[in-house]
Amino acid sequence: MAMIKSSGAEPIHYVRFESVHRNQRGYFTGVFGLVNTLAKQGRLTDEQESFRRSNNDWYNEAYLSPSTVDPTVYDHEVNPGAAAWFKPSATHLIERVPGYLEILTAHGVEFRTVRSAAPGRVIYEDEVQVVVVPRGRESEMENVRYYFKVSEVYTRSNPGAVMRRYEVNGITYDEVYRFNGQGWSPTEFFQLYRLGHNDDDYIEVPQEEAEEAIEAKLRRGTGRKAVS
Repeated sequence: MAMIKSSGAEPIHYVRFESVHRNQRGYFTGVFGLVNTLAKQGRLTDEQESFRRSNNDWYNEAYLSPSTVDPTVYDHEVNPGAAAWFKPSATHLIERVPGYLEILTAHGVEFRTVRSAAPGRVIYEDEVQVVVVPRGRESEMENVRYYFKVSEVYTRSNPGAVMRRYEVNGITYDEVYRFNGQGWSPTEFFQLYRLGHNDDDYIEVPQEEAEEAIEAKLRRGTGRKAVS
């Protein structure tokens, strides 16, 4: 992977603040998205909500949103996994991030700071940031198919698990969405099913239906223990 360089010889190390766990799409939600999610869930204190609103407004005025330049920049179909990274020179933007991190810490939301000279394929760039598509497995997934675990107890409208199967370089991977914070994780369900060791069945569903089921369970906070 080629490193992104400045006009000098040294590569630029971009920085991003994000979740340590994958979301329902298999990517890592950024710090602003994590705090905004807490707000939507009504979990912020009055002081935290005041901080979020005032600082979100400040950021909106301080720099341009890439989507106003290119409406497709964050389109999941066009640029899967697209994520924004600060340039190290954007100190005036980075110095306000700790306030968001304090909110996440207060609510037990795990996060990490990532630095990289080559975070992915650049699809947008301005004076303070780049937006890239990651070059990892997520951007290489092919033939992605989604499934619900069903049985006499679990139905399509209330599945026992949400799973997916995809290929990378001709190799098939099976994953289940875990509601313990791990997100998409490997599963042996299909292998055990083929061997006759699973009493439950499964059905294929559209991606949109699978994502809606995950989001519904996350909202309810009743995600069951995922299958192995």
